[in-house]
Amino acid sequence: MSRKFNRVSPRQRMINLMYLVLTAMLAFNISSDVLDGVSQVDDGLIKTNKALQARNDILFSQIAEAARINPTKSGNALIDATQVVEMSNLLLNTIDSLKLEIARETDGKDADITHIRNRENLGAASEVMLSPTTNSGYSLRQNINEFSARISKFISDRSNTDNIVSTLSTNPIKTSEGVVEWEIAKFNNQPVIAALTQLSKIQSDIMHTESEALTSLLNGIDATDLRVNRTNAFVIPKSQIVMQGGEYCADIVLAAIDSTSQPIIEINRVKLPEGNSVYRSTATKPGKVTYNGLMSVTERDGSIRKLPFTGEYYVIEPTATISASMMNIVYAGIENPISVSVPGVIDSNVEVDVAGGKLSKIGTNWSVYPNKGAEIVTIIVKALLNETTIEVARQEFKVRLLPDPTAFIKFTGGRYYGSPQTIQRKALLDSPELCASIDDGILDVKFDVISFETLFIDSMGNAIPEKSNGAGFSKRQADQISRLKSGSRFFITSIKAKGPDGNVRQLSPFEVYLN
Repeated sequence: MSRKFNRVSPRQRMINLMYLVLTAMLAFNISSDVLDGVSQVDDGLIKTNKALQARNDILFSQIAEAARINPTKSGNALIDATQVVEMSNLLLNTIDSLKLEIARETDGKDADITHIRNRENLGAASEVMLSPTTNSGYSLRQNINEFSARISKFISDRSNTDNIVSTLSTNPIKTSEGVVEWEIAKFNNQPVIAALTQLSKIQSDIMHTESEALTSLLNGIDATDLRVNRTNAFVIPKSQIVMQGGEYCADIVLAAIDSTSQPIIEINRVKLPEGNSVYRSTATKPGKVTYNGLMSVTERDGSIRKLPFTGEYYVIEPTATISASMMNIVYAGIENPISVSVPGVIDSNVEVDVAGGKLSKIGTNWSVYPNKGAEIVTIIVKALLNETTIEVARQEFKVRLLPDPTAFIKFTGGRYYGSPQTIQRKALLDSPELCASIDDGILDVKFDVISFETLFIDSMGNAIPEKSNGAGFSKRQADQISRLKSGSRFFITSIKAKGPDGNVRQLSPFEVYLN
């Protein structure tokens, strides 16, 4: 097949070639300054983005450290900050991928995005961003809109939110050719270096938005903290009463206050006077006293925080222990009442034990019953102090037999203990029995009379003994008494009585004088 060539004169070919070279040189010289300027802007944006990324890393690390120190207070802020960083990095990485595609479309697979050779290329950006096959520009616009809507929720300052929405706006843009979609206005027929600069600017806006969100989250950690301008150290003791062998326990706390804003305090629904934080209450009766309160404080954001609290204290009766060292005795065979009190400790926190006897408690009263044959009874007292039980007292008591009781005749009018007092014959005969007891104002112990004898003296001076019927007068004894005249006397002797210890005692006799 033959080819047809249009023959041009050498001179014309030279003219055409010179025109092409001149056109190329003019295009290169005209665009070079502009492209250099755009490249400088892109370089500046890249440096700015690195600084923003470093700042954002610091903000995130501060939130993470706050969450490590106080997970309860800052844990949610760390979760939100992680979401902000993740969706920001996702969009930044997407834009980096688009920049690399544009560079390769321009310079080939070995393209270096930091040194674009064909900066003036007008088709590469359009091919990548506006291709109907990939719709990369449209997808970027959608991703930016989604990012703007999601990240705005993490920024508390509404004015900053409005600025961010405006900065990241992808609304249609008015051009010389009319209103066109955002991606067309940004990337259609744009030199490669201009398109890359546009993408770097978008990345800068994204990182600035990320910075605003992280700053808002960091500030939000302390937004509800109370503002303070004065701090003091306080000692709060568990108890101001410490016994030997016990443990002193106190909380050393740092109290911070705002002297310009006093809290409102209510205790048991009664408001304390303004500026007063001291609670006073008169102790009216012994026992445990519990109170409830509510403190209302104004936070930095103007809201009111209500802090409930409870407290308790114990009221004890004034006590003093006075004892005679020569009287530390208990009696065998009976319940010996003892009184135990530990000043500064309520009864429910006092524990009493005994060695050498049995211990019993009725109500708030204690009594000890010595073991048979015991010579010493030891009372051990323990108290619960600061959640620790310690021994606070130990007292030994000598065991003694009960003293002998006093015998008497019980009648309607009272008791008859014998001469020189007198008793009517009728009252004597009406008496049911002879009694015996210890009733000296200290002890009150009843004995059971087992038997006794009466001894009458007749007119001849003879002694006439008569035995009783247990604790009561026998018939013969009653007959003898009924025959006696006023002023007569007789004796009650050989009195035997059994005490609560089981021992039988021989009691002293006494003389009966009839009036």
